Amino acid sequence: MLRASKGQAPEEVSIELVGIIESALAPALDRTRKAFPGLYFKSHPRGREGGIRSLIQLHVYTVDPDSRAKLDNAIAYLLRELSKPAHSRPKGQEKARQDNA
Repeated sequence: MLRASKGQAPEEVSIELVGIIESALAPALDRTRKAFPGLYFKSHPRGREGGIRSLIQLHVYTVDPDSRAKLDNAIAYLLRELSKPAHSRPKGQEKARQDNA
């Protein structure tokens, strides 16, 4: 992504996700990546794996200077995906949701 930027600094959004573990984040993040091509997502787990103290710092980057709205829309999309009940998620993701409860 940085090679394609031709020296331009990337635009970045950073959020903290509390109470979710990476295995539960991964499917929603995969769907978000597919819905928003051209964005780069990087997660950094912090705290304990599981329980209420689990924390993930998520950074989303783009080198397109006009993509602030795309970054904001991607974050909103991801948060909607994470808030969906287990029965509305694609098959195979119910366990991750139950483990996070």
